[in-house]
Parts: sequence; C-alpha cells; structure tokens
Amino acid sequence: MAFWTSNKSNLESVAVLTNQISELEAKVEANDLTATIRGPLNNRGGGQYDASDNNHNVYLDLGYPAIVDFFMLYHMYSRFGVAKKAIEWPVETGFKTAPTIDASESFLSEFKKVVKKTKFWQRMKGLDTRQRVGQYAGLYIRVRDGLTSDQPLAAALNGSGAIVSMTPLYQSQLTPTSYETDQNSDRFSLPVMYQLNTGDIGGRNKGSEASISIHWTRIVIAAEGSDNGGIFGVPVLESGYNDLVDLRKINGGMAEGIYKNAAMKVVFNISDTTNSSLKTTILATLKDQFDSFIWTPFRRAFVAAGMDVNLLQTTLTDPKNANTNSMNDFAASVGISSSILLGNQTGKLAGDQDEVASLSVVQSRRENWMTEMIESVIDWMIFNGVLPKEEYELEWDDLLSMSDEAKLGNAKTMTETNKNNFSAGGGLVYTDDEIRNSAGFDELGFDIPSEDLNEEDFEE
Repeated sequence: MAFWTSNKSNLESVAVLTNQISELEAKVEANDLTATIRGPLNNRGGGQYDASDNNHNVYLDLGYPAIVDFFMLYHMYSRFGVAKKAIEWPVETGFKTAPTIDASESFLSEFKKVVKKTKFWQRMKGLDTRQRVGQYAGLYIRVRDGLTSDQPLAAALNGSGAIVSMTPLYQSQLTPTSYETDQNSDRFSLPVMYQLNTGDIGGRNKGSEASISIHWTRIVIAAEGSDNGGIFGVPVLESGYNDLVDLRKINGGMAEGIYKNAAMKVVFNISDTTNSSLKTTILATLKDQFDSFIWTPFRRAFVAAGMDVNLLQTTLTDPKNANTNSMNDFAASVGISSSILLGNQTGKLAGDQDEVASLSVVQSRRENWMTEMIESVIDWMIFNGVLPKEEYELEWDDLLSMSDEAKLGNAKTMTETNKNNFSAGGGLVYTDDEIRNSAGFDELGFDIPSEDLNEEDFEE
C-alpha cells in the first residue's frame, strides 16, 4: 500500500508535521538551553559535547534533562540521600551553635522574646535549607497590624508582641506575580506581590492548603548566589545534577541486576531424541509443575525427564569506578568532600584533611552568607518596630577550633618534643605558657623552675 493515499491525506500529514515543528521551535525559543535539541540541525553547538561534535547531543545521548526545574531539584533532594546530604550538611553544621549577638540589654531582651515565640533559629535553618534547594526561598512574617496580607506594612509595629509567626517557604510555594516597573524606584525590577500556595511542592500541611497574595513588605527573601541584586540565586544541585542522574543509574542498575539474578530464570531444553508425543505431554504439564515446585516451600525435587535445565545468570560489572567518578564530580560541584557526603573515611589522615577543608568552607559560609541571611531578618524587625533601633553584631564561634581532647593531645606532643630535644643536648623548644595555651589553659606568666635549681637562683 502506498504511503500517500490521496491529496487530502497528503495535506493532512504535512499539516500535522508543520504543527509539530512549530511547537518544537516555540519551546526552543522559550529557553536557550532547550536549543540543545536543535544542535544537530542548525550546528549551534549547545549541548554537543562542548561544541566539539555537532552530530551528537550530550543531553539526549546520556539521558540528561535539557532543563532542570524546581520540581526535579526538589524530588532529587527529597528522594536521594547524597543530594539530601549536600543540601543539609552545611546548614546543620553551620547552625551547630547559634551566633552570639553583641547588643544592648534592651535589644537582647526583646530579641529573646522573638526567639522563644517564633523558634527563630529553627526557622532560620528551615529558610537556609529551602533556599539551597531552589533559586530562592521566602520567610513569610505574619504580624498583628489589622491589614490583609496583600497590603503593605504601613506603620511601625509595637514590639515583639506584634509577631504572630514566621514561615519558611520553598520557591514553588512563593511565586512573584508582579514586579516594580518604576525605573526611579530603589526596588526597580524586584517583585511587588507574591502568590502563596502552601500546598504546592514542598508543602507539608496538606490539610490546610491556602492561596493568598502577599505584599513584599511582609516577606524576607533568601537567595544564596544572587550577586546581581535580584531574588534568583543558584540552586546547589544544579551544576552536579547530571552526576546525580548517573549515580541513580549506577545504583539502580546494580540493584536491578542483583534482583534479576536472584529471581531464578530457568531455560528447559527438550532433547532432540525425545519423541513428539512425549514432548507434547511434557509441555502440557511443565509450567504448572514447575510453578508448583517454585511456590511450594517444602518441595525439594523437580523431575525434568528428557530435558536439560539451565539457569540464566548475568555477571555484573563492578560499579565502584563509575560510582567513584560520578561521586567525586558531584562532590566538587557542591564543595563538600565525598568522604563527608558518604559518611565514610578511607584513612584517618585523609578523613581529617577532608573534614578540615569542608569545615573551612562552612566557617566562611557562616561569616558571609549565613550572617547576611540572619541580618536581613533582624534588620526587617528593626525597620518595622519589632526590635529597638540599635546597633548589633553577630559573632560565630570557630568550627575549626580543637576539641579538648585534641588540645591535650597537642600539648602532650609539645611536651614530648621538649623532652626529646633536651635529651639530645638541646634547649626547650616550647615554653610552659605556650604548652598551656595549646591545652586551653591560661598563662602562668613565668616558667616553672626545674627541681635542680639552688636557693641562690631565687635571690634577687
């Protein structure tokens, strides 16, 4: 039968094809990243192995998504342990201890009320975690001001008692609906109104879903990596998303291979010498008999007269090297060592070095991004009359400081160094005060005299 049966069917087929092409071009124009699909057609090179091969598309060839949206990022975070660790470890480590606030007694008194009423530090952890998943997160601060959420805060609030609650929200739950268009405004191009959908992706209170408009004055936005003054930052998992996809393929493929190998697959080969009537009889009862043998717990034998029985087994490839490559690349993308992400260490020295490097990153994050995020919330409270208009300063402890056990171990090493050097005819390498400092004790202000000193050594 000919493919083109009539002029009418010919025209209909052309129309369908034209529509499909138009839809594809519209999607391509909507986002330059999706133009990788057209690479082989127009030699644009996007996604074609860094433009070195225009006949292949790295995303299509390897099964990577052309666009990584919030839905994909959230579900990777919520259903893959490595991604979850990458999101939460810097937050949990950074908030291992809360910062100390250096301010007046009146300021601290009001702030303590806010902390107790709103569970402030818990909300800060929630806000930080959520903004790492997407491009931004928002903190919706409900207050008693007699106005609806879509109206701006018009007057100063009356102290900490005006705060009702603080709710951290994912990007999916808080969507900008209008922007400032006045070029003379300090907030030009920033959102004016947001739409809150509590039941969207990431929402946990499914029984109390709500959709309301919220004015920007009632929201504090957190967006790590937003270095252009906007609200859109960089999702933590975005640059390493392809590696996470590979890790899922490796882990899932290995698990599926083990499962299929464990599920016994049997091949029955009837001998050519078996007569045709016997073959017919065997085939008629084989399935029922074998199923009975498999599913009856106490059956230990199966008679397969005139047949050879073979098991289909596959030799699985060791996934260690492939897994390590993808894991290391993902670890590099998030700035956390793979030993931290996986929770294992191949050696004490290597593990200690990885931990120190990762803690250095978190300490820097504390003093920069986390300080900025917390100050933006406290400044909002000061500006709107929740806290007194006074100066304050955040101070963090040092994550890299030694534990008491490590300090004593270091002091012991210094003491042994003195002993060994003295025995070799040399002098003391470390003073008593230096050793006490390394152990975390106060200085004496003088060196402890040795036991062989004479009385005249104490005379002035």
